[in-house]
Amino acid sequence: ALILVVDDVEVNRRVIKDILQGTALEVLEAASGGNALEMMKTMLPDLIISDLRMPGMNGFELLGIIKSDLRLKSVPVIAYSASV
Repeated sequence: ALILVVDDVEVNRRVIKDILQGTALEVLEAASGGNALEMMKTMLPDLIISDLRMPGMNGFELLGIIKSDLRLKSVPVIAYSASV
């Protein structure tokens, strides 16, 4: 399966990628919501893991765009925040 991790903090992306290391999953990273949308123009992930609090386009805005796109709306999204 192809997992897309979206977070503006590189360390957070790396933690998720490290957790999934050693599995049969392919993990791609995007540093912003805009970057994630660009990537999804050419590939369709099986799961998106996205931070909620990002500068520019936050995770809520990204989720709104994903769920309004006919091609992407069936892709499951796990939303999280590393912020307290």
